[in-house]
Amino acid sequence: EPMNEVLQVFDVAVARIRRGHCKGAYARDASGNAVDSDHPLAVCWCLLGAIGEDVRPTINTGRAAYAAVRRLTDVRGSTGFNDDPATTSADVIALLERAASTLRVA
Repeated sequence: EPMNEVLQVFDVAVARIRRGHCKGAYARDASGNAVDSDHPLAVCWCLLGAIGEDVRPTINTGRAAYAAVRRLTDVRGSTGFNDDPATTSADVIALLERAASTLRVA
């Protein structure tokens, strides 16, 4: 069922941010180098990297997840929100959980 796939994207994204959060790159390795979000050496992710293509069973699933996040971000957008110096990993997790909850009630 497509909605379950989208919710799985959010579950994986929250787990990734709990493991590690970064700014200025989709993901980083332990040395701080920018890597693709699905790179095996990735240890931390940004908001968009956490919902990256590697966890999308279909392109429509990824679009739905990204759209749900985008609806909840302000004029700075998803990247601006993530990369704001005041944004914490808890803020990113809260946004991901809110986005997922909007889909559960939809």
